[in-house]
Amino acid sequence: MYIIKLLNRILFFVIFTELILGGGGRLLEVGGFTLRILMFLSILPISLLLVYIKKIPIDRNLVLIVLFQLFLLLLSSIIGIANHASLDAIYEDIKPQIFILFIFYAVYSFSDIKNVQRLITFVKIYSLLMGCIHITVFILLQANAIEFRSLWMLINNQENISGEFFFRGEYGFFAYKGYIYLPIGVFFWERYGKSLTQKYLAITILIIASILTGTRGYIVFVMLIYCINYLLKSSKKTILRNILIITGAVLISLIGLYIVSLDRGENAIDESDQLRASQLQEVFDATTIYSTIWGNGLGIGVPIRPVHMEIAYLEIFHKQGVLGLSFWVLLLLFIYKKYKDVKSEGKPFWFSCLFVYTISVSNPYINNPIGLTVIIFSIFCMDTIIKTHRQNNKKLSKEINNM
Repeated sequence: MYIIKLLNRILFFVIFTELILGGGGRLLEVGGFTLRILMFLSILPISLLLVYIKKIPIDRNLVLIVLFQLFLLLLSSIIGIANHASLDAIYEDIKPQIFILFIFYAVYSFSDIKNVQRLITFVKIYSLLMGCIHITVFILLQANAIEFRSLWMLINNQENISGEFFFRGEYGFFAYKGYIYLPIGVFFWERYGKSLTQKYLAITILIIASILTGTRGYIVFVMLIYCINYLLKSSKKTILRNILIITGAVLISLIGLYIVSLDRGENAIDESDQLRASQLQEVFDATTIYSTIWGNGLGIGVPIRPVHMEIAYLEIFHKQGVLGLSFWVLLLLFIYKKYKDVKSEGKPFWFSCLFVYTISVSNPYINNPIGLTVIIFSIFCMDTIIKTHRQNNKKLSKEINNM
């Protein structure tokens, strides 16, 4: 029994270390397959079997939502074939979204409250680790201890990792797909920091690192989430404090955006915006009454982006129509229901999901394993906290409160 528990703990550590630190999953490849895909294919049948044997309950509404997504993938594949999409292109679109089946491992693993605690620790430590590494590399680039062009060439000459990094400007701004956990780490450190000093030091590091990635979405959407939260939670007693917090968040965001614009330059930012505008126009041109409902099918892109698009929702609408978008709306409503049940303990999970949803307006996160990982672990962590709450006469577990 002890050996099985130990193996489960090791497996949990390996899986979530790779999912959090591994970015888009292409850093580690074995025989043409990424480690992420190999792990997914290995744990899926085992997880299904364990969930069945242990009779672990799954929320009926979540099962229906997932079945709806699988139906949509099948329907969109058929439409894609009818519109002469290649099977390779259809497979390329199905591959990231089929990761929704990772919920069966999450059902099994997060049935243990200790794994919720471990996940919170992973997010805190790994986000801070990435933040410290990024700031250190940035300082070394500024000190010319590392040459920016040499770093760019080193990464871009390796096919398996070149797509994981994005270089901006000429002075050291670069981003990594796994850096989505920098702003997510802010949410977790704010709620689960053990002391004020530790909490705000970690948050400061993560905010600075987020700004130094040159990614505007990291700055804007974290600010929006906090501002809206404090506005909605304001009362006569807290209105002044909340106004000060909102003002501080806006000022930090404006400073961050100014720093980003200095390095990237207006031309680079305008080019990025123009690229997205062109995608909007091409999707609009390809839209018909029928495609509005169920899309043009998987594997069907637009001239400027034949495979995937920067705006996740635009790609979903183009390929799966309003039906495809409705899945994500239903999933968000389900997550919100969990958050309302768990209240303050679920705030970092709810904020993380909101961040994935909002940043997908400008970046493709929600419809791939990076964003789905955040959504899935948030759902089941909140679910386990709710159950722990009920089992302890509506008092949350001390293990969670002492994180």
